[in-house]
Amino acid sequence: MFTKKQFITLLTVAAFVFIIIATVCFQVAYRKGISDPIVNPDAVIETFDPEEPIVEVETEESSRILPTTKITAKLLDQEGYIVEEQTLNTLSLLSKTMEEVQALFRDYQIEKFTPEEVILTRQTYIIKEAPSFALGIENDQIGIVVEGKNPSFINLGLSTRDFSMRTVDLISNQSIQLTIEQKRKLEKDAYYIEEILQNYSE
Repeated sequence: MFTKKQFITLLTVAAFVFIIIATVCFQVAYRKGISDPIVNPDAVIETFDPEEPIVEVETEESSRILPTTKITAKLLDQEGYIVEEQTLNTLSLLSKTMEEVQALFRDYQIEKFTPEEVILTRQTYIIKEAPSFALGIENDQIGIVVEGKNPSFINLGLSTRDFSMRTVDLISNQSIQLTIEQKRKLEKDAYYIEEILQNYSE
């Protein structure tokens, strides 16, 4: 039979051994957990970039027309070329915002809206006439009169003295119209005019 002192000693030794065993088991399990982490193969790992700081920028709508603001209205054709340009009265639009200006000019697009300058544009479709050609006279020389956006005179090197009075009158009045093909032939050979004049012979 154990004495009280022997019992306490035995209990202390047993407790000490238990602590040692528990410590060893914990260390082994901990190291195994580090070396072999449990990872879900189906897990999706998301990475996030730090958000950029939000910078407040003054919008065009917040700008207002000042007494020094230059306001221009432009009319553009289908190719973007300026057909008409007009400077508007700044005082009539003073202190107005972009939204207010757009409400007043519904047919226009606001291309630029700053305190320094406002540009309004509107597009229109313009039917461009093809140039027309006719025989004409300039300084007693017979040539081709090009009419249209860029009028010009193409000298054929023929003198009015070489033609009858009636033919000269017809040519001077630009009564003899030319097709584009006739124009090209005349530019290559001025004497092709004789074939054209056969339809106008006396």
